[in-house]
Amino acid sequence: MQQPKIFDGSESATAALAGMFRELVTRKTSGVEIVPSGNSGEVTYFTDGKIYTAAIFPQGLYKKVIDRLKILANSKSEENTAEQGSWEMEVLDKKTRIEALIVPTAAGEKIILKITYV
Repeated sequence: MQQPKIFDGSESATAALAGMFRELVTRKTSGVEIVPSGNSGEVTYFTDGKIYTAAIFPQGLYKKVIDRLKILANSKSEENTAEQGSWEMEVLDKKTRIEALIVPTAAGEKIILKITYV
């Protein structure tokens, strides 16, 4: 099992997400959770019935990643309301459809992503 990518916060949210999506598509992942975890955010994914940690973001970058995903999902950016959205993008020459569920929690917002390969 590969160790999770630990970001130091110097990356932009766009660059962090680009790297994250490349990794997820390479692993043929279908489900992803991005959740707050203390002073950081953790990305876990599901492949072959197992859960793996893909990345850990420091709190500041985690918030920017969540905000960027909400923009991609055309979210209204309400922090206390569950919302859904979707978009399509090409990752490693593979057309993908991403469905996002944004859920408020006591620790902060979490996002659940479903990745479909078109």
